[in-house]
Amino acid sequence: MTEESVAPIALPAHWFPYTKLLPPQGGKQFVQRTGLYNQFSQTIVQHKLILISAPAGSGKTVLAATLLDDQPNGAWIALDPTDDDVPVFVALFVTALEKQLLDNGQAILRFLQTVPYADEVVAQLASMVINQLQPVDDQPLILVLDDYHTIQNSAVHEFVTYLLDYAPPASRIIITTRHDPPLPLARWRMRGQLAEVRLDDLRFDVEETAVFLNQLRALQLSDAEVAHLAQHTEGWIAGLQLLASVLGTMTQQEARSSYIDQLGPVSRSIFDLLAAEVFALQPVEIQQFLLQTAVLPELTPEACTAVTQSEAVVPLLAAVYQRNLFLRALSNDSRLGPFRYHDLFADFLQQRLREENPQQWRETHQRAATVAKTAEQKLYHLQQAHCWDEAADLLEEIGQKDVAQRFVRTVVAKGIEQLPQAILEKRPWLSLIVAQYYSARGQLETAVPWWEQADRGFAEQENELGQFEVLVARAMTDPVETDALVINFRDKIERIGDQLRPDQWIVYHGIELWEAGEKYDWPQMTVHLNAVLRKALHSEDSGAMSIAGMIVTAPHMVFNLDGLSLLERFARQGSQQSRDEDHVLRTCAYGIAGFIHFYRGEINLAAESLEKSLKHLDQMGGRLAFVDDHIQWVALNIPLVKRAYPTFEAKFAEQLARSETHTISEAYKHGFLYLQGRTFWLQNRIDEAAEVFRQMEARAMQMRVPGERMRNLLLSSLLAMSAEAWRKAEEQLREADALYKQVRHTAFSTHPQLSLATLYGRQQRWDEALHTFRIAAAEIRSKGLPGIILQEGESIVPILERAVAADIEVEMIRPLLAILKPDDKPQPIAIPNSQAYLTPREAEVLQLLTTGATNPEIAAQLVITERTVKAHVTRILAKLSATTRTEAVAKATQLNLL
Repeated sequence: MTEESVAPIALPAHWFPYTKLLPPQGGKQFVQRTGLYNQFSQTIVQHKLILISAPAGSGKTVLAATLLDDQPNGAWIALDPTDDDVPVFVALFVTALEKQLLDNGQAILRFLQTVPYADEVVAQLASMVINQLQPVDDQPLILVLDDYHTIQNSAVHEFVTYLLDYAPPASRIIITTRHDPPLPLARWRMRGQLAEVRLDDLRFDVEETAVFLNQLRALQLSDAEVAHLAQHTEGWIAGLQLLASVLGTMTQQEARSSYIDQLGPVSRSIFDLLAAEVFALQPVEIQQFLLQTAVLPELTPEACTAVTQSEAVVPLLAAVYQRNLFLRALSNDSRLGPFRYHDLFADFLQQRLREENPQQWRETHQRAATVAKTAEQKLYHLQQAHCWDEAADLLEEIGQKDVAQRFVRTVVAKGIEQLPQAILEKRPWLSLIVAQYYSARGQLETAVPWWEQADRGFAEQENELGQFEVLVARAMTDPVETDALVINFRDKIERIGDQLRPDQWIVYHGIELWEAGEKYDWPQMTVHLNAVLRKALHSEDSGAMSIAGMIVTAPHMVFNLDGLSLLERFARQGSQQSRDEDHVLRTCAYGIAGFIHFYRGEINLAAESLEKSLKHLDQMGGRLAFVDDHIQWVALNIPLVKRAYPTFEAKFAEQLARSETHTISEAYKHGFLYLQGRTFWLQNRIDEAAEVFRQMEARAMQMRVPGERMRNLLLSSLLAMSAEAWRKAEEQLREADALYKQVRHTAFSTHPQLSLATLYGRQQRWDEALHTFRIAAAEIRSKGLPGIILQEGESIVPILERAVAADIEVEMIRPLLAILKPDDKPQPIAIPNSQAYLTPREAEVLQLLTTGATNPEIAAQLVITERTVKAHVTRILAKLSATTRTEAVAKATQLNLL
């Protein structure tokens, strides 16, 4: 069967038209509002967020551009509804700040191409931006988000909130908006981090009105007339601009005075009336030019030529600009632009064209689509033109790229939903794209009808590749019956196996792998595990490798029948040959390496690999299907093995908090509880262990599967052991051992025969203890997984010591004893990322600090003076860069020093 490599999605040379990153340029129609500028220029120094919130036409954008004008580290983003999606918004954000970011933000842009759940990792995306911001000198870094009211996505608001909360001190954001955004403004206001510019601040006073009307527009109005207009417009600059355009057409001063005398209050509700009056005064060719070009987001000679089909657009552009018809220059070239209409005027023109000439409205948009700078802009024009087939072609093209990435953007899904039903029925790929959009966001009930529609459409077209893609999408996200999926997959494999891509093969073998796992069919599990790994390694594609990683990153894969060589190769290639921003692949690769090291008994190497895995996992929000649960579980075993119980409790508390915000299966919750219960038991905290067992029982009653039953028996037997209920403990461990022979792995548990040996040892039945241990140890040695013994914790130490004395598996046991029973005499401890060491005495003092002991209590226990204790504590704080004893203990815990 031939296999075609998965083609990675190439980064576009330019994500966005450069004009979105240009502030409007000053011109002769702008009043130099020195007082307003001076009033708010200081706010940039003193506040993280400057919010300019006022209705349309109030001068928000001009003020923001003025505040940014003399800032050497400034950036601008002109937002529109197509930016209301996390990947798009973040990419735009990074593009605007590229000069201030390490590697011009390329690492973040590449990450955006691979992250499966962008909406769910906004904090990590914001952290990546913050961490890559290069320090600037004394000047603040300022970013303007213009027209922020076009953003509705709560995840985008979360991204901006995180940035503002944690951005470097010299970073500032200016937001212009028609209404207050759903950001925590009250919190920032209370902290003194928010400066607000409102409508009253933006109103023109009489003096500014006079400058605008008489100096810039040369209308020669009297002071009284100026005051009258200022009063009736309430200083609203859009209203003043329209009135100036109307008055400018009157050559007689008496006519102007009469018009002003009869003028009532100018409100936004009569803007269109005034605009219509201004429009009517223009020559016909200017009117037609205004109507046709109003559909363009930016006006350039090329774009204007396309929509007007005229070769005389350059002089027309110049004429519109010179007539002050609400046209803003986005560069210093007032002849060629680019330009942008004021939103209010553009809305007026578009509404007029749409209502008066619907046919021309559609034709103009159709022509505008031919010169659109982005796929999103082109899609908008095609939709407005009712060019549904062309829109469907475009959506299918960009949507299939999104599907290959396993994450569909909002603009794509919503665009498809707007298509006529007749088109959707003929194009099943479009239905599949929408299904993937909803399923990736956990909205499975909404996704199912789209899946079904896609499946029907592919069946009618006899498109088996499409039907297979539906199966792949459902397998990745939809918790349907695995048996049914496997049957359908096998049928398709028989028919079209030679046409499948590596990633499709990997998903198929993954489904077979997990189906075999549910039945504890280890031969079949091993076959399909090897197939997943070989397909991924052969593809040499990070996307296929990432999908494979999500399937096989589970500790029980270490127990497959063919050993560790393929898993090791995958872990090595995934970590060494991937890019640092390939967080999915690296999370999995380092996680698998950590599992292998742990079960081989290489605890320090396991801790190092798992720390790297968790670092990449954090970059994705701490969630990756159930991969994160597997990694966290093995990571929690390490402090248990090292008897670092305070560290275990701190990490378990983090896991508990995490489970409240992430979906974790009942089986995994049960496994974490078992680990907590065993840790309590090892510390002789029997009542707490018993309470954990009660919680486990309640959960296991809902599941009734061998693994959960085995864990219940294991913890119950430990409790019985503590109560010296020897017979009950032995019966439970024998039942657990029978289940273990079916389960065959110790992920989320331990080996029952090891616990049984401990039971016999506690009863002084040493011959039986060593015989039981010998059988289990031989099995463990044959698998090459001595770390299984470490999962027992320090309770197995007496058995190991007797085994060494009896010459049983000495070579395997001695390293394990060194881990489980280290020399209790404190040793110098190296502090990570530092040249400093804690002396043995400092290590002793630090250990006592964890108990909350006072200086007199430490002195009494170590038989030293209080003065000496104080000196040790002072040195410990200095070496750990801590200011308090509590902070020192916290840092020592984080660094695994305890």
